[in-house]
Amino acid sequence: ERERESHLSSCTVFSEVLYGQKRWFIAAQRPLFSPDETSFRYVHSDVYRQLQQARTPADEAQLAGVLECTLGPGEVLYLPRDWWHATLNIGQSVFIS
Repeated sequence: ERERESHLSSCTVFSEVLYGQKRWFIAAQRPLFSPDETSFRYVHSDVYRQLQQARTPADEAQLAGVLECTLGPGEVLYLPRDWWHATLNIGQSVFIS
């Protein structure tokens, strides 16, 4: 898995996976996890373990405000300007933004 630090995008983003899978972690406000940490470290953090035990989207929002999804081939993610995001490739993957 390849990792990327969390960061803000200065423009609206559309991202499409062409091959493989890509996990996204997104938040409208600065997330509780350090934006200087990589997504791989985040996945192995206590905050992430708490999110995995959350039962509803509202529980997730209260814990960290981080939404997560995994995109596969042909799937597109819309990311508004100034949203925090980090990605984690699952195996080999190709995407365009």
